[in-house]
Amino acid sequence: MMIYVFCFMLSCVPQTNHETVGMDMISEVNLREHIRFISHDLTEGRDTGSKGEKIAIEYIASQYAMNGILPGGDNGTYYQNFELAKQTTKSIEEFSFVCGSRRYEPELVKDYAAQSGIPEQELKITADLVFVGYGIDAPEYEWNDYHDLETKGKVLFMLMGEPSSKDPEFFKGKEMSDYGDLTYKLKVAGEKGASGLVLVYDQKIGRYPWTMIARFFNTPRMRLKEDEDDASKMKFGSFVSLECADKIAELTGHTLDFLTESAGKRDFAPMDLGIQLRTNIRSEIEDVPCRNVIGVVPGKIEDEYVLYTAHTDHLGIGRPLKGDKIYNGAVDNASGCASMIELGRVFASLPSPPERSIVLACVTAEEKGLLGSKYYAQNPTFPLNKTLAVINLDGILPWGIFKDFLFLGGERSSLGELAQQIAEDNGMALSFDLMPEENFYQRSDHYSLAQEGLPGGMLINGFVYLDKPEDWGLEELKKWLKTVYHHPNDEFSNEWKMETVVQVNQIAFQFGYRIAKLNKWPVWNDDQPFKKIRQESLAE
Repeated sequence: MMIYVFCFMLSCVPQTNHETVGMDMISEVNLREHIRFISHDLTEGRDTGSKGEKIAIEYIASQYAMNGILPGGDNGTYYQNFELAKQTTKSIEEFSFVCGSRRYEPELVKDYAAQSGIPEQELKITADLVFVGYGIDAPEYEWNDYHDLETKGKVLFMLMGEPSSKDPEFFKGKEMSDYGDLTYKLKVAGEKGASGLVLVYDQKIGRYPWTMIARFFNTPRMRLKEDEDDASKMKFGSFVSLECADKIAELTGHTLDFLTESAGKRDFAPMDLGIQLRTNIRSEIEDVPCRNVIGVVPGKIEDEYVLYTAHTDHLGIGRPLKGDKIYNGAVDNASGCASMIELGRVFASLPSPPERSIVLACVTAEEKGLLGSKYYAQNPTFPLNKTLAVINLDGILPWGIFKDFLFLGGERSSLGELAQQIAEDNGMALSFDLMPEENFYQRSDHYSLAQEGLPGGMLINGFVYLDKPEDWGLEELKKWLKTVYHHPNDEFSNEWKMETVVQVNQIAFQFGYRIAKLNKWPVWNDDQPFKKIRQESLAE
């Protein structure tokens, strides 16, 4: 099977001998057995910090050691240890909106979901509610929803997403820009001193039905323990349904449609709604010890690095579906962790070392908000200003030989040119995101690294498959997202077409090998908000 996949990559002439040797070393058997173990029922769905995830992490570390991958964690170990704070809402005594003599008390889960954002058992807030449109300050688009508003101590009433546009030069048109991402909105609101956020949930943007969001938002929340002293963090966050948002607007004689229409205009200014939000949230807090598992293969230039990432965690044990309560996460993301082991083995077995060192980081808590990769990005065991790029693997769909691939985010930097060259050298096509509404770029671990300035992207097998209709892959992906993604049936099977996993690993190896040889370091495109962060990092 391995030989078949390799031969399918038609144009091998531009590859160096060691690159060809490395690609040919990728083992289907190794990948299959790693995936089988990491996603086994024994690991109980690998919920963050759970016994099952610890078993998977120990397995990965032992495989690193057995395959010549050196420790890259704390104090000469494979582990980067840190703590998350797990906060569980025990009760919400009040969540109401008061405007003069009028009062609206939405119903928990049916109308709203809320969580405290501070590490205290009780949170009481009475604060003014201000409508800030989309909550965006984007100078390059001459757009500022805040203007000169004094937001300190206020609660912000905000829409999801960003102003709609068909112009790709204005907030990227149909594709959501980084300004529409919730992470950005929270960061800016916190920096402006807001006490809290009431975000209007729109399924057209958020993808999931309101009932699922409300149920998820009322489950325990995790955050980095080291973030607890961050004064820019808001005291609470909440989602409200469209119907609830409309009733809030009605307290002032407006409608949600009116507010949304106003927010889409260039002359929009924030609106003090004359409403007070009152809430009282009681929480239970516990510390959760966590680990990233990190290995390194030294290169000829030992103190410069290429970083690979994949997340170890999944959803653990949850609501049974068809009698199965273990959310195994075989595609998401045992496949990525298996690849870290195999890629490390191959780099360590080359006839001569790669030009630069290869770092292989299996990070935790991706499903909790990219927390493991955020911790690494802020506390790297190998300096980011000595790291050329990140290649993230998060879900390999085992559907057969593919004739195109995506390097999601590569188009934002000079790595897009490298991706195009690799595609051409293999007789393949480089595809682009055909589902921009899913916001895949902002939803995996490479994004944490981008926020600290590191260029990179996520490698994904494509949409066009051998002996299948051209639209088959995209339709299968849509079905998979609805019926398998984050479901218990994301399980390993002997029916998997492992040639897909081998093929992705071969391309991933090419990326890392070639990045390690670059004379000119990858750079962000001029229109990217991360370019300035990178320039400042490299100047240190």
